[in-house]
Amino acid sequence: MRIVIVLSALLASAALAADPTAAARGVLTRCFGPRAAEFRLETIPAEAGRPVFEIAASNGTVTLRGSSGVALSRGAYTYLRAHDLAMFTWGGRQLNLPARWPDHPHERIVAPFRHLIQDNICTPGYTTAYYGWPEWERYLDVMALHGFNLTMAPLGGEAIWARVWKQFGLTDAELADFFTGPAFLPWHRMGNVNKHGGPVPAAYFEQSVALQKQLLARMRELGIEPVAPAFSGFVPAGFTRAQPDAQVLDMHAWCGFGGAYGSHMLHPLSPLYPAIGGAFIKEWQKEFGNADFYQADSFNELSVPVSGDRTNQLAQLAAFGDSVYSAIKAGDPDGTWVMMAWAFLSGFWTPDNTKALLSRVPDDRMLVLDLHCEAAPM
Repeated sequence: MRIVIVLSALLASAALAADPTAAARGVLTRCFGPRAAEFRLETIPAEAGRPVFEIAASNGTVTLRGSSGVALSRGAYTYLRAHDLAMFTWGGRQLNLPARWPDHPHERIVAPFRHLIQDNICTPGYTTAYYGWPEWERYLDVMALHGFNLTMAPLGGEAIWARVWKQFGLTDAELADFFTGPAFLPWHRMGNVNKHGGPVPAAYFEQSVALQKQLLARMRELGIEPVAPAFSGFVPAGFTRAQPDAQVLDMHAWCGFGGAYGSHMLHPLSPLYPAIGGAFIKEWQKEFGNADFYQADSFNELSVPVSGDRTNQLAQLAAFGDSVYSAIKAGDPDGTWVMMAWAFLSGFWTPDNTKALLSRVPDDRMLVLDLHCEAAPM
């Protein structure tokens, strides 16, 4: 086990130390062919932590400078698009590469934000549930061309959860009734549904771990940071047998998924909360290396099990938020909690309730993703 831990850490360090120009060259060659070798690629520092790239072209020579593999890829794509030479999308590509590269005045673009995120927690169900490496490689290439440097990385998390739940006394049979099939895992992770589409074959766990290692290695080469899974409070039904002293709350049926398909939440004041969350993150890091961001969505499209008394309600919401963050901190003291703002569309989440949930989390250790802001900014 100690050898595995050391190897995982070395692999992560090696990926982070990779040459961004080589990573970007790989993206451009796969997307635009051998002509990509004609671009001169150089690295430059980020600006106050924000990605940056520069473009300059004269006398048929194109020079691209960037702060990461992603920044270089985005710079190259910006140049090609500016001169109507190429388009690369989910649906395909269009190339119109000239014999001689057109001139382009020196241009420096600094990203307005440090973190530029692609996807939300549902994408692994809607789009990528059955991707293999060829599909994922293209997916990451598109991500790099468009400048995204942060994305969810839940793949393989269920294999880690299986190990952790067994540490807390769960059996294989109980876990077979817990995990959903791959296409429903996003909603399983948010506590909306259990079991549906399962049980998951053991081979799926093994393959998902191997594939996740490939993805993370490529992401780290390019400078794409992973948002790792974290404990959001949901436990298997068998948890009450394995931990009879734990207080477990039965959640209401989401979209008709009740009974054996319903979810169960550990009471936020349980001392097991940080123990479980810390154990998961440490086990995840042993397998996949370090992460800085951790996804946990506890009340997405779910009723919040709190008191009707207003004073008690606010205190309980503060305890919920504190528990989720404490579970992350138990595994990674420098970890940042990431959650979606989608839950806050519910009428329950008044400004006071939302403030209470987040009140005990340091501002610099929290990212709330306003992924529906084009229609209903939160």
